[in-house]
This record gives sequence, C-alpha cells and structure tokens, in this order.
Amino acid sequence: MIDNYHFIKYNSDTSIEHIKKYNELGSIICFDLEDGIDNWINVEENDLLKNVHKRILNELLIKIQEEITCIRIGIRINSFSSVYHHSDIEFLAKFTNINSIIIPKVENAFEFNQTLEYIKLNKVKFNEILPLIESKKGIENLSEIINVDKQIQKLGFGHCDYNLDINAFPFFHQDTGEYWKWVEKILADLQPSNIKFINSAYLDLENSDFFLSILSHLNFLTNQNFGQFSLTSIQSKICQSFNYAKIPIDDITINRLNLGFSKSDLEKFITKFENENDGKAFTICSKKKHIMSPQEYCSAKRHLQNYKSRDVNFTFVGGCFPVQGDILFEDLFHQLLKKDLENEFDVNIKINIIRYERFINCLDKIKSYNKNHPIDYLLFHIRPEPYLRLIKFYYKFLNNEKKLCRSLNIPLLNLINPEKYDILMLSRRYSYQHERKRTFLNKFLINLNYVAGRLIGNEKYALKQYLHLINEIAEYSEKNNITPILLGPPIRNEILIEKRLSINLESFISKAIKKMELTYVFGMDNHCTNGVQLFNINGIHATKHYHELISERLFNIFKDEFKNIKNI
Repeated sequence: MIDNYHFIKYNSDTSIEHIKKYNELGSIICFDLEDGIDNWINVEENDLLKNVHKRILNELLIKIQEEITCIRIGIRINSFSSVYHHSDIEFLAKFTNINSIIIPKVENAFEFNQTLEYIKLNKVKFNEILPLIESKKGIENLSEIINVDKQIQKLGFGHCDYNLDINAFPFFHQDTGEYWKWVEKILADLQPSNIKFINSAYLDLENSDFFLSILSHLNFLTNQNFGQFSLTSIQSKICQSFNYAKIPIDDITINRLNLGFSKSDLEKFITKFENENDGKAFTICSKKKHIMSPQEYCSAKRHLQNYKSRDVNFTFVGGCFPVQGDILFEDLFHQLLKKDLENEFDVNIKINIIRYERFINCLDKIKSYNKNHPIDYLLFHIRPEPYLRLIKFYYKFLNNEKKLCRSLNIPLLNLINPEKYDILMLSRRYSYQHERKRTFLNKFLINLNYVAGRLIGNEKYALKQYLHLINEIAEYSEKNNITPILLGPPIRNEILIEKRLSINLESFISKAIKKMELTYVFGMDNHCTNGVQLFNINGIHATKHYHELISERLFNIFKDEFKNIKNI
C-alpha cells in the first residue's frame, strides 16, 4: 500500500468514532493548523480560528491517545515565516502519538534547519518530518534542503501554493503538462537521495478514474517510490487498493495554450468562490464537487487589484519551444517576457500559443484563432524541423493510427508525406534528461538521407515553401492590423549536415525578410556562448539560459512599442 496522507476536516463536533472510521483505511490521518483552517474571505477572523482549532485538536489528540492505540497521525504546522510557527511546535511537544510533522512552504536550508532545531529543543516526539515544497525558491534550493538532515526520507509538493507563488491564473492542476514538469523537476533532484515523493492533493473530488491515473503515472515515474495526499475516503480507498500499475498519463494531460485571462474571468472566479463558500477555507462547487482552492482565490484577487489599463494579445506561433518539456512553465521565454513587460508598462500581456508542424495548415490555424481572439502581436518562429523533414529523401512517420510507416519524400512527384501527417496529433513522450547518443553509423545514414534529398531538389522546395508561408502571414497581418515579428531559427548542432542546413535556412530567411521590412529577432546563437550552455546535449532543445536570452531580445523590441504606456 502506498503512503497516503489523508487530510480530514475537524471541528467541535468531530467524534472519536469518526477518526476510527478513517483510520480503518490505513492512511496517515492528517490535521491542519495552517491554511486549511483559515478564513480567506474574512481574514480578520484567522487569529480566533487558529486558537479555536488548536483547542479542538488538543482535545482530539488526548482522546485518540487514550482510545486508539494503532494509528498514525500527521500534523501540518504553520510555516517558518508565520507568527504561529513556534507555538505550533510547542503545542506538539505535549503529545507522544505524532507520526508525521508536516512543515509547509520550506524555501531554504537555513529556515528548515531552524525549524528542526526548534523541534529538537522542545523535545517533540515524532516518527518522521515531511517538508513541503510550495514555492519557486523551494524548488531552486531543493538540493540543499534535503541535505539538512539525513533522516529526511520523504518530501511533499503543494501545487496550489506553488501556483500562487509564481503568480499563475488560472492554476495548473494534475491534468496539465505544466504540473508534471514541476513534479519531474523535483523527482530529478530527489533521485540521488532516494527520498520518497508525496504528491499534491487532487481537487476534483469525484473524478476517481483520473485520480487512479495520477497514481499510475507517479508509479511510472518513481517505480513505487511515492505517496499521495488525499482529501476524501474514496481517494484513500483508491490508494489502499492501488495495484502499482505503471501507465504514463501523457495521453490525457495537455499543455495550456491559451494563457490569457480577462478582468471578467477574475471577477467571476472571485464571486463564485465567495457565493458558494460555506465558511471553510476552500469552496466546493456544488455541481462538480470540485474544490476551488483559497490560493487561486487569492491569486484572482491579486490580479484584479493589479489589472492594467490596456490588454495586449501576444500570440506565439511555433513548435515545442513555448511548451518545452524540460523547462518549468515560469522559466519559459514568454512568461519571462510577460513578467518584465507588465512590471515596466501599463499593460496586461495575454499570451497565446499556436503550434505548427506543417506549412500547409499553419495560416489556417492563425486565421481561426484570430476570429475569436484578435491578435495584436504575432511572433512567428522559424523552425528547422518542418524544413528538415521536407529535405529528407527517406521519411519515417506515424500515421493517424499511430503506426510506423516509411515512404520516399519526392516533392517533384507530389509525394510529400511530411506535409500530410501532423505529429502534433500524435502523443509522444520525450526524455530530455537521458536522450541516447547517436552512433557513427546512425549519423552517417542521416547525413546520407539529407544529401539524397538535396540532390533531387528537396531543399530548394522546402525554402520556397517556408518563404511562401511567411509571405502569406505578412499579408494577412497587414490586412488585419497585426504586428508580425519573426524569431529566427536556432542552430542544430548534433548532426553535421543539420547544422549546415539550419545555417542555410537562417541565411535565406533573414535576407528575404530584410526586403520585406519585417521585424526579425536573431536566434542562431552558438550552443555555448560566453561559457553559458544555451542548448542541451542533444543539440536541439534549449536550456533555461536560451529562454532568458530570447526573452531579453524580445523585451528590447517591445520597449519602443510600449514607450508611451509606462507604469506610473
């Protein structure tokens, strides 16, 4: 059975029989002294609520100590920065039946060590310490945090507080690719120490099928080295009966492409949270039995308070770069750009992403999106991938049934399978951390494939198609009052001929764009510039530093565009 930490709501009516019922599920029964007992709507009540709940919990723990001998109890105390932090630890010292001390919002080694020292000073009896990572700083300092005390065997993730910390709205939950990037980053740091990962609570209380999928995916990622926070008896029962299946969740999670929100979106969320709240820290939607987290409510209020006078729709058209799997959401270039522009200017930047793999349907995607979401700035990424696929003489691909197929690629004979099948429609799992190195023979065959394609004119055809698409986008933008900006391609470095071809692409496109008088952002930097690695070892996927570089270059362009709407 996996380690399941079941948080239960408690009040003056909570009976010992109620606790016994939950204990039968084999879970660690968790009581909250932190966010889960606060009133996020009327915050002036929180001092009273903290004291009342501590008194109730005191009575419950005494009864449990007297009447239930076989039980594991977890207590989430308030964070290091809270005025209640020390008094919570002193409170725990009164009891001998505490299994888990859950420490929220751990951000650095110093604060975590101070907490452990105060627990030791007060001679608190416990079996395990469970730190929670709930902020950007926590992830950045994770390696140091887990080395504070070698007795730390588990570490939890709180995704609602993490979303709030990075200023996200709407929040990213377990049904998004962005959530699992955070999880995989944490797992990568935990792996050398073999520390068990405890997954954040799932807020769709009645979606048992997806909750089971979460457990299967965690098992796929960790090989049984995980646990789960749960919120209902049903979730705990699923944890209890889990058969350790290993099924990746990729097919049913998505990357969010529409990242903008309106003032009315914020107001609707706030109103719904307040109207359906029954005095608890969170709101349970009556129809879907979905928890609206207080952190998301807090985020909505913050965004509404800081809402600017002008909305700008910034639409990025590209491939994997804006949703790159090994770059955390908040570190992607468009989020860095959004943050800098909103800090500097009186604008709300609404980021939207259109992904393309084929030339043939790219403009249609832009037109379709623009009908419902008028575009102000269109950033079009010149990508090597569709160009390189068109050059190959021999082409392997997955068809619509996900079957591996092979064909010749001869545009002169109208045999163009790279433009027929859209690989964005086919789910694939990429491993950025452990990509295999190509053998000499493999590289030789790849080079030969490109050479054969060039000999029959495929490169000229690919360049012509790319330029035709750019011309169409430029004409459409002019007719629809859209400002187009072109981001140049990165250099491909692993395969010699791909490096040469990507340089050819950049040279051809940049010369053509000069004649068209379009704004062009250079993107073909050396993979290691001034001692900074801009691309991964595979020579394809960008590092965090490349995202920072592109964000900086785009910001310099927009400085002139927005110079008359500076923040006051």
